[in-house]
Amino acid sequence: MAYDYIQAIPIKSIEVAERQRPLSDAHVDEIYQDLSRGGLFPASRLLQPIGVVETKGRAYGVKPQYRLVYGAHRLAAFRRGAELARAKRNGELRRWQEIPARILGLNAEQAKMAEIIENLLRAPLSQAEQELHRVQYVALLKQTGEVAEGLSARGRRSSSGHDVPILPTASEKAAADLNVTPKTIARDFKAISSRAKAAAEAEGKPAPAPITTSSAPNEIEAAVAAARRADPIPKPRPAAKVATPVEADVITSRAAKADSPTLRALIDAWEAADEATRTTFLARVGVRE
Repeated sequence: MAYDYIQAIPIKSIEVAERQRPLSDAHVDEIYQDLSRGGLFPASRLLQPIGVVETKGRAYGVKPQYRLVYGAHRLAAFRRGAELARAKRNGELRRWQEIPARILGLNAEQAKMAEIIENLLRAPLSQAEQELHRVQYVALLKQTGEVAEGLSARGRRSSSGHDVPILPTASEKAAADLNVTPKTIARDFKAISSRAKAAAEAEGKPAPAPITTSSAPNEIEAAVAAARRADPIPKPRPAAKVATPVEADVITSRAAKADSPTLRALIDAWEAADEATRTTFLARVGVRE
């Protein structure tokens, strides 16, 4: 795959596989509210397109289908907008049906690596999550054939005594790609080894051998999986707060179906109010998640 370009694609054509980290509802709400401001098409307010790979399409003579690489929260915000517009039947559904996407020419390993880089750059990850991401990145690098095994790339020479272009090691390339030092990568492997050992002891199994940057990809992946069992990453929970406009819109959309003059009057007043008035009202009545 050699193509890499940006275009708007239907949100219903995008498959979301298992992600490196769970979605945060609070972050999805924040993005949705930002995209909804100003009465413009949401796509015009999206500063960064999502990243996808094409799973079927041009080569098969059918409508393109895609798999998400990065931008899960942005995609979820568009899907939320489409769901609310469909419920309210306000003619805005078409605004949310397509999202700007970068079509990436990546294989499976490269797509996972791109997701890891995006998470480390944009997501507020804990120290444990960062360690898991970086160690898994090394395992994926080893599967691409783009790195060398053994000694450091620095100072190696050919049999004639001249410097030759040579591949970096997985540790060196991971450090360069992720903007850390090789020592950080080495510490990450020690931390994952320790957590994998703790998982084995808790499960009554023999302790696995410590992993290093020289370990095979399958050994590294097994240690990462064990480390997640020993110290699972908790799913983010949004803090209690006054209901957002997104939640209030859902409430009013559902209430509109009820045959009640009081509810109807309340909905009419809500829809006529500006955002500041709505926020003040919700705070006064103490509506929370």
